[in-house]
Amino acid sequence: MVSLRRAPRWLTAALLGCVCLIGVAQAETGKTFEWKAGEGLKGAAIRVANEGDGTVEVADIAGVAAVRNTGKSSYVYVDLPAGFDPAKAYVIVEFLDEGFGSLNLEYDSQQPAGAPLSASYRPAEVAHGAMRLETGAWRRAVFELARPGFKNRQNYGCDLRLSAGGFRVAIASLRVSDTPPNAEDLRAVIAAGDLGTRPPIVTVGPGVESTIGGCDIYDVSQTENWKEKLLQDLPTQHLVGATSHETYVVWRCCEAQRDKWEFSHYDACVAAHEKTGLKWVPFVILGPSYTLPDWYFKSDERYGYKCLEHSQECDIQSLWAPRLAARVEEYLTQFSKRYKDRGVIESVLLGITGNYGEAIYPASGNDWTADIHGKYHTHAGMWCGDAYAVADFQKWLKSKYGTLEKLNAAWGAQPQAWDSIQPVKNEKEASARAWLDTVDWYREAMNGWIGLWLRVATREMPGLPVYLCTGGHAPPEHGSEFGAQSKIAAKYHCGVRITNEGSDFAANSAITRWVSSACRFYGTYFGFEPASGVDDKGIVARIFNATSSGAKQLHHYSDNILGSPKNLGNWRKYGHFMKLRQPKIDVAVWYPNRMVDLRKGDVWRLLREMREVCDYDFADDRMIRDGALERYRIVVCISGGPYEADVLQGVQRWLRDDRTLFRPAGEGFDIVTVEGDKQLAAGWKDAKGVQSIPADAKLDGYWPVLRQKLGEMGIGVTGVRGVYAATFQDGSALLLNMTSTSQSVTVRAKRVAVPPVSIIEVP
Repeated sequence: MVSLRRAPRWLTAALLGCVCLIGVAQAETGKTFEWKAGEGLKGAAIRVANEGDGTVEVADIAGVAAVRNTGKSSYVYVDLPAGFDPAKAYVIVEFLDEGFGSLNLEYDSQQPAGAPLSASYRPAEVAHGAMRLETGAWRRAVFELARPGFKNRQNYGCDLRLSAGGFRVAIASLRVSDTPPNAEDLRAVIAAGDLGTRPPIVTVGPGVESTIGGCDIYDVSQTENWKEKLLQDLPTQHLVGATSHETYVVWRCCEAQRDKWEFSHYDACVAAHEKTGLKWVPFVILGPSYTLPDWYFKSDERYGYKCLEHSQECDIQSLWAPRLAARVEEYLTQFSKRYKDRGVIESVLLGITGNYGEAIYPASGNDWTADIHGKYHTHAGMWCGDAYAVADFQKWLKSKYGTLEKLNAAWGAQPQAWDSIQPVKNEKEASARAWLDTVDWYREAMNGWIGLWLRVATREMPGLPVYLCTGGHAPPEHGSEFGAQSKIAAKYHCGVRITNEGSDFAANSAITRWVSSACRFYGTYFGFEPASGVDDKGIVARIFNATSSGAKQLHHYSDNILGSPKNLGNWRKYGHFMKLRQPKIDVAVWYPNRMVDLRKGDVWRLLREMREVCDYDFADDRMIRDGALERYRIVVCISGGPYEADVLQGVQRWLRDDRTLFRPAGEGFDIVTVEGDKQLAAGWKDAKGVQSIPADAKLDGYWPVLRQKLGEMGIGVTGVRGVYAATFQDGSALLLNMTSTSQSVTVRAKRVAVPPVSIIEVP
């Protein structure tokens, strides 16, 4: 990995540091309008609005009169003189350089009849000196507006607005003209700051991939605008400590016409990364509706998933589609030929199916994913009703059972013939074994699709890190089993990116730890991505979760860091904790796969509560079969099951005098097989190494006793809800406090004070 520690020459030349107030001269001809804050909100020609999300005040800032947005308002709205209708417009803004990120200008643009209101908020096509560098100085930025159509269609009858993400905007003066500034003064604006001596505000540890996503455009008619936007945004991402930037690479932009591969859209993207020195993470996607070229979408080759619930097709392409595998192989081959040797790629992320690109079946959608081809049939459920899927299911059953008699005995059913058997819709529609066979086959089909993508990608891009994108929380209808997906990734020396984090640390840990446990067991790398917005506490929570899990990659969306002063402040304060670490974890939670598959309890609530007790890894059915329990001296059971018989036998083999199995005891916690057999684990109640803790139905009384016993065994237990410990192979330890007050905890026989919403290292 290339570490960006010194800005390239282009960055030095193109960005502003601390500058004095300069006079940017305009050409003598043309129309020019000026406003200064000292004139008040209504100047001689230009008016600044003062209401709603554009509420402002006039203030004296370091001796300079300025207009600044107040309260919860985010914008400074500007109304230009009536009748000003230039072919192009140039706006020079004198602003206070606060925080990191872009100073943004959106303007009322030329619009066809009937255009939506959103067309009145077009971003400036070009911005010079508009990146905020937290210098605290008054600086100037120059914006070029390519399609002005000033008709007062923005809020409050205005024509343009300025913003700085979640930061306040302070404006001292504004000049608008239909002629550009002279070249000499423009060069002065561009070259005024020397960024070459300014290191990133956060430096992650060696080997860590800190990638920021966002700024994606799928319209090839906007390629040049996209490139300009990237050239503006990428330096900001470098400054906040990113090692790379991620963009979606969708099939429709690469093969807009059948068999004619055209990569100019992504060539522009790559050129922007090369020019700024920031590495690229292409998210290469084929299958979701929004990725499909028009010619393919209108062809008889299109073949979507069909749900069992309504027998209705989805626009997301079925992994059973007979010709889709060939399309995937050609797409990856063409992409690889174009970019694998370019030297700009940090890693490749693969988007193989689902609504967005994760390795799951349709589960949501009809949001932005419907922008290209319109709304489509989508919902959570079983998406295996098409003819090719059904035939594959029947083939799978024949391979497993061999004869109808054996199938009938397992299912407790009497199918007339192999070709009459259909996938089961849900756990209530048939016997437990019939449903579980459907679920197992459904997942294995997804796993086979994963294998195809990883095999082709690693063959075509040898030497490049490749991640599988997965997500969700692994209910049966998602078709995901994170242990299996991690094992397949390891087979091809690839990693896994799980895309399901939020701002709650204990929930994040529970929902990502399956991937991290499995990847570390099978010997591969992994990364975490949020599923949506993250608040300032979530910034701290995600850093701790990633580094305490041993993650190699941490993904943010740009606004998660730059969208508010609090978020940026916490990233700046705690981002350096993001290092590539080796966790030391002595406790494994026995993941109850079949309880989840048969929907007999809320496993994620239990796992979240378990993180309030101590740090832990997962051991699922597959991992237990593969010997994962040998890595741990303590296993915690959180359910009576049901379990598969061979898994119970695997736990039985693990038990011995120097190991401890904690299990809940009481009504409903007898450990049983899927078929209802209680005998396999009947002897565990009195076995050495098994400790039974009386528990109520929700396990509420289980956790305090378990915490006490684990603490007595030397496991890192803080004893304070909302304060979490993590230990590592090198002997180091970290503490996270997610509460709003300082907390005092005992760690390694020492009393340690942990400030609110913070990470500290314990010597």
